[in-house]
Amino acid sequence: MKAYAGRTNWAYSESGIYPFHAQLRVPPELAIIMPKRFWSGQITTEEIVETCKRYAPELIVLPKAKPNEEWTSLLQGDYDLVAVDTKNLLYVGKRVGKEH
Repeated sequence: MKAYAGRTNWAYSESGIYPFHAQLRVPPELAIIMPKRFWSGQITTEEIVETCKRYAPELIVLPKAKPNEEWTSLLQGDYDLVAVDTKNLLYVGKRVGKEH
């Protein structure tokens, strides 16, 4: 994430620690999403994806098991998968990745 930081306005990660360490901004509505918000119905994956569509974050980190249908609709056209580790997938917006 740090390699793209200079060209990144927004980043989204289910775990806020990654954008924090890369010193990247997260859309305010998505900065802190506690599991309780899901359990109580205060937020859904669809709402998170819609917020990401509005902000168009240049970087998205998702757990390996996460890219479901809702995420796929956002990621497939505008993002490239650039890194995978044992837990996460890093997607970079095509407009940013081409400059790297």
